[in-house]
Amino acid sequence: MAASISERHIDFVCRLLADPLLTGRRGLFHLINGLYVEREKLSDRQVQRLLACMVANFERAADEDPAFAIGDFVARVAPPDRALALLGEMTVKAGARDAVSGIFLGLDILLKQHKENAEFLAAVDAALMAVTRRAAELEIGDDAPALRLVRQIECAFAHREKPEVLINRPVPVADDEDALWFAGRDWREITPRDWRDHSDAFFRFTPDAFRYYLQSILCLVAKNPDETLLVADALIDCLDRTPNPEWWDQFLLDRLCGLQMDEYDAISAWIAMLSESSKLYDGDSLLRAYQTIHLMHADAEKEWLEQLRRR
Repeated sequence: MAASISERHIDFVCRLLADPLLTGRRGLFHLINGLYVEREKLSDRQVQRLLACMVANFERAADEDPAFAIGDFVARVAPPDRALALLGEMTVKAGARDAVSGIFLGLDILLKQHKENAEFLAAVDAALMAVTRRAAELEIGDDAPALRLVRQIECAFAHREKPEVLINRPVPVADDEDALWFAGRDWREITPRDWRDHSDAFFRFTPDAFRYYLQSILCLVAKNPDETLLVADALIDCLDRTPNPEWWDQFLLDRLCGLQMDEYDAISAWIAMLSESSKLYDGDSLLRAYQTIHLMHADAEKEWLEQLRRR
């Protein structure tokens, strides 16, 4: 009912599109459809911002509903050549088989809208072949398990907010430099080289900072399980403990106890992936790490059940 759509509304939608926890929610599907219905209230700049956000974050779309909404919006709102190019970018970014369905929908819309343009239709046909190949890769390709694991990690840790405090001391010392380098940085920006250059941060982070940047380590290794990363070695060493929690050190207790069950599930899947796909880690060490996470998961489940009883 609003006379116009504000920049704050566009900011809000772009934040939703960037959040892996929310991209699968039904409300996002309705929101994008609502923007299409009210598209005449959008300025050209707002349309371009929305298109850019949709495409830039399409790798986070794992379900058909939001993928359908995005594919439909791109095909109907962007000029034909621009829409075709954007759908091509989405093809490269697609990280789930269900998401590819949205690209197929967008290309089908372009086919129906431009039946008389033989040259354009040929370009759409070529795009359809590329999408078909991508769908097959996601279904059976070597990268499919890694992509699914990355998405599981992102969804499990999506509620973690960027920390404002990175170290426990009010006055930093020289050993804190690596941790302080991460100030203001989104975990998605962190590269393997960054971790190699600032590996001491793993041991200096506050518990909240540790839990936020942990997903960076998990995802980077999931994508390249045979690439040596010292902070991943440190994580496995940290988890390689006796099955008696009474003997666990305070570092482990402060940083890895008290996570949510889906976070433990993601870490368990990560360790299982290492045992199957990486030659860098000792099998017995991985088994003990897996058992440690299993014990933590059991405690988290007990706490969850206790909260249900108190309600």
